[in-house]
Formats: sequence, C-alpha cells, structure tokens
Amino acid sequence: MCGGRTLFMRQCALELLVHNLHRLLESDPDENASIYNMLSTIENLIEVKLDVTVVVCKKTKLLKWLLENIKSSYVNQKKVREMNGVNVVLLVMPMFKSKDPKSLDEEEMVENLFDCLSFLLMSLENKERFVKAERVKLMILIM
Repeated sequence: MCGGRTLFMRQCALELLVHNLHRLLESDPDENASIYNMLSTIENLIEVKLDVTVVVCKKTKLLKWLLENIKSSYVNQKKVREMNGVNVVLLVMPMFKSKDPKSLDEEEMVENLFDCLSFLLMSLENKERFVKAERVKLMILIM
C-alpha cells in the first residue's frame, strides 16, 4: 500500500477507536475491559510508528477524553502525580508562551490543558510540586 492510503486507514481506525471510547462506561466491567484494550491498541500503534501521535493529537479527541478522565476522581489525580503528569502537562504549555493558538483545535487543547492543570492543582501534593518547579511565572506568561 502507498504511504498515503496507509496513513488514511490508520487515521480512520484511530478516529473510530476514540469515538467508541466516548460511549463506553468505565463502571461496566466489560466496557472497562474494552476501554483498556482500545487504549492498548492505540499505544501499540504509537510504539510501531511514532508519527501516529500526530494523528492522534490532531485528528481525534483522545486528548480531550484522557483529560476528562483524569478529572474524574482523586484516584486519577494521584495516579497522574505518581507518573509525574503535572510536569508533563507543564512541558506542553510553554509552546504557547510566545504564540497564540493557530486553530480552534489548538485553542481547545490549551483550554483542556489549563482545565486539567487546574484540577490537578486542587491536590496539595500537586500544588507543592508546581510551586517547587517554579511554574507559576510560566503560567502567568501564557495567560
């Protein structure tokens, strides 16, 4: 297959997987297993071909889904903290320090990142890490 067709098929498959994530319930054990398998499939695609991350971020709503699920509970907050997720979110944000979002998708991503960070900073442990990392000035610059 040509590269273009393969990319198109990969993009369609990713969009379909992410679309189905939105309709599944984590509280149902069978659907939770499906969510896990879908995320594993996306992870495997990314491991095989790193440029899949671009497709995932630009053409699907996976980031939005992930950020919404991080916000859903203190347990998720704690897990994100254990994975150094606050710093990961903060590493993405500086790209908007000196430029405004170029598209509605980028604008939505910035809003989602701020929402996610706001929720994560409700935890005292995350606030302490945020202040220690001296990120308050960065956030002021971005705003």
